[in-house]
Amino acid sequence: MPSFLSRTVLILALLSATLVSRHAIAAAVPQDAEKEKRETFDASSLKQIAGDPAKWSTLRDGRAHVLCWFEAGDAESAFTIGFISAFVRALPASNVEFAIISPESEQTMRAMMNRLAVRNIAVLLDKEKKIAPLFNRASGAEGRKFTLAIANGNEVVWRGDARSSDFVLILSLASAGRFDPKLLAQAKPMYDSLKESLRLKNYRDAFRTYDNIIALDSKVFGGIAVEKYLVMIRDAKNPAAARAWGEEMLTKYASDPHTLSQLADEIVTNDEIKQRDYELANRAIDAMSKLVAPHDASALSLRASVLAAQGRYEEAIELQYEAWMASGEFFKAERRKVLDEYRGLAKKAAAKAKAASPGGDASPASEGGASPAEEKTAPAVGTGAPKPE
Repeated sequence: MPSFLSRTVLILALLSATLVSRHAIAAAVPQDAEKEKRETFDASSLKQIAGDPAKWSTLRDGRAHVLCWFEAGDAESAFTIGFISAFVRALPASNVEFAIISPESEQTMRAMMNRLAVRNIAVLLDKEKKIAPLFNRASGAEGRKFTLAIANGNEVVWRGDARSSDFVLILSLASAGRFDPKLLAQAKPMYDSLKESLRLKNYRDAFRTYDNIIALDSKVFGGIAVEKYLVMIRDAKNPAAARAWGEEMLTKYASDPHTLSQLADEIVTNDEIKQRDYELANRAIDAMSKLVAPHDASALSLRASVLAAQGRYEEAIELQYEAWMASGEFFKAERRKVLDEYRGLAKKAAAKAKAASPGGDASPASEGGASPAEEKTAPAVGTGAPKPE
């Protein structure tokens, strides 16, 4: 199963030079965002063709939104949409809200959504090109536009590209549901120092810098805390230190379900972790579950992923089924897809076990029949009356 990081390219400001180079971002020429006077915009003229209308009919003041510009034939905007889409699929419970804005036709945009696997993201058409000027590189400038903008409510506070040198920090602030330029200015020099320490494999200095960034605002930089865990166990190859840091995170982020979710997801799904600490992952999920509603779909789905990673497919199917049924319409199709994947893995495991012990008694699942979880009668995807997220 691909990891959270590998699926999302850089997302959540996980500040690792190794991570950046792994996705060929460091090789790109940085295109820093322009520091211009902030502008406001009115989204009322946009026609929404996908996503949750409640989030975009009125932009809420103070809430960070990531606006992605898309034009047909522009490789940079397609690249941006691709990894933003991967992020939303990987971690649908994120605080950040995304929207794709485009002057293209509805037919063109629906084709793009299918090609780039866009799910659970608001897609808005700007046929009158009233929002388009917000993505210009300078007032009235011609040529290729920026592909990303960060807005607090209806005020644009940053413009740039996925390859902008400070974008990983920008997205960290946005994913925490806020954007603070002063905090960004404080974190940027540390970010640059961290990249250099990781390049030189100077982990002592790197971990000290991680701590300094986290100390600026532990909630905003929760993703940095998760990345520190990953670097400890993956790059520094120190599982004891990683476990100790994970234990500290359970206390430090005891009131932050978003960061706890990230930690558990990394432990379970990152292909580069050779020694998976499932006990720590389950404790992170236990702590997360105390902070969300009972039978929260995201928590159920995450716990199911831990069970599936351990080969406990029948239990995973039961929980993923509950997660699917508890999901709102926005996430229902994606969670059904995961449920079907677990069912397929369960059948393969049962067939393999049967082949290894010929003549043994076969369970219904090993004979190719449905497991108890599969025998439940369920509504078609997108129907029924699930509990809201």
